[in-house]
Amino acid sequence: GGGAGGTNGGFVGTRGYGVWGGNGGGSGSQNLAGNSRNGGDGAGAGGGGGIGGGGAIFKRGSGALTIVDSTFTNNFATGGAGGIGSAGNNGFASFSLGGAVSVIDASASISNSTFSSNTANNNSENVGLGGAIFNQGIVSLSGSTISNNTASSGGGVDNEYNGILTVTNSTISGNTANSTYGIGGNGGGIANFGGSIIPNPNPSSSLTVTNSTISGNTASNFGGGISNWGIATLTNNTIALNQVTAGNGGGVSQGLGSFTTNVSNTIVAGNTATTNPDVDGTFIGNNNNLIG
Repeated sequence: GGGAGGTNGGFVGTRGYGVWGGNGGGSGSQNLAGNSRNGGDGAGAGGGGGIGGGGAIFKRGSGALTIVDSTFTNNFATGGAGGIGSAGNNGFASFSLGGAVSVIDASASISNSTFSSNTANNNSENVGLGGAIFNQGIVSLSGSTISNNTASSGGGVDNEYNGILTVTNSTISGNTANSTYGIGGNGGGIANFGGSIIPNPNPSSSLTVTNSTISGNTASNFGGGISNWGIATLTNNTIALNQVTAGNGGGVSQGLGSFTTNVSNTIVAGNTATTNPDVDGTFIGNNNNLIG
């Protein structure tokens, strides 16, 4: 977790986010006038909690990761708590990235593998992204099963900030994205965020899903099967029996903004949500889709 804030200075110090293990808290600023300090002590802010990445494997930087014929079960990723600052200025909570595997600025090929019952911690001190897999690089997933994983966003897989995620001949089922602590609840199966969470809005994350089944996933807000806030291409898939408990787009949801969802030769049916149970948003498609 982040370090405690300093006690010097009359103004509140910056509450920074920790990076990969937690930086110390920033001390309060000093206001100097004639070599004397004005203002009371005790205004330092706590440092941000350290980001937790990859309950089993964390891959960052150059080089490629290859995973074949592997099983990931009951792994857990959690970030550190924010540091305690004086005057109630505690550090911000942190992120838990990838309950089993986290890929940052790197590439990974995953084939014929199973990810089940993994968790990216989601509580008052953490926002969990990617119950099984978090990607902020390039990930290819083929012939694999992602089931019964849990996170705040991307219950199965979360694709973020310029990430490129390709899913082929795979099953994404029974995963959950919940917003128990007020953040997330998007993409029970897959969340595709173009940097809307970390660090800035940018609709450049790319998701391609082909010849796959996305079923039985749950989100509390948007996209029981898939929540798209970037560029998504869905071809020859079955997206069925997913649900959103208190929001829109039980099957597929597209966020408001300059986002694109291409759908062809795909079944999106039997999903449930408060409104727009199967699809929510404006999609580009052909005449070979079955919706509802």
